[in-house]
Amino acid sequence: MGRRKRTELTTVRLLDAAAVEFIELGYDGARISSIARRAGLTPGAVYARWQNKNELMAATLDHIFERILPGAINGDSNDRRVPDIEALLGLAARAMRPDDRPRVMVQVFASTRNNAEMGVRLRAFLNREAEQLERLIEEGKESGSCDPAISTAAMTFLFQSLGIGVELMFESGIDDRHAPTAEQWEDLMRRFMAAVAAPESAPD
Repeated sequence: MGRRKRTELTTVRLLDAAAVEFIELGYDGARISSIARRAGLTPGAVYARWQNKNELMAATLDHIFERILPGAINGDSNDRRVPDIEALLGLAARAMRPDDRPRVMVQVFASTRNNAEMGVRLRAFLNREAEQLERLIEEGKESGSCDPAISTAAMTFLFQSLGIGVELMFESGIDDRHAPTAEQWEDLMRRFMAAVAAPESAPD
C-alpha cells in the first residue's frame, strides 16, 4: 500500500472516530485526545491534518453529512436500484431504523447555537439534501408516480422535516409505547406515497 493511500485511510479513521465522539458527546464534549485514542493514534496525527478542534469538527460534519445525503444512500441517478419516488419512501422508512443512519442532527443543531462554522456546514448540508430530494421528486413526477400538481418544494420540506423530527422524537426519550414500529411507519409512508401518486397511476 502506498504512502498516500495510508495517509487517506488514517484520515478516514480519525474522521470516523471524531464522528462517534461528536454523536456521543457533542461539540463541547469532544476532545482531540479522546478522538485520537479512539482511532488508535496520537493527537499529533490530528494536528498534522487540522489546526484545532473547530477545523476537525467542521471536517467531521462534512464526513458525516456525505454519508447520509440521499444520493449517498441511494447511489447516483444512473445506478439507483429503486426508482424515483420509491427512493423517497425508502428514505422515510429508514428514518425509523437507528442502525441505518447515525442520529446526528440533534447534536448538530445544538452545536450551531454557539458555533458559526457548524451553522455554515449545516446550511450547506440541508441545501444539498434539498437539491437531491427535489431531483428525486421531479423524477417521480416524470415517471407518473407523483402528482405533478404537488409542489416539489413542499414535498422536499416535508421529507426533510420528517427526518429531523424523527431524530428529535427519539432523542427526547419518548416511551416506546408512543412510537410506531419500523413496519408501522413504513406502512404509513406507503399509504402517503399512494395518496400523492399521479391521478392516473393512483390505485382504484
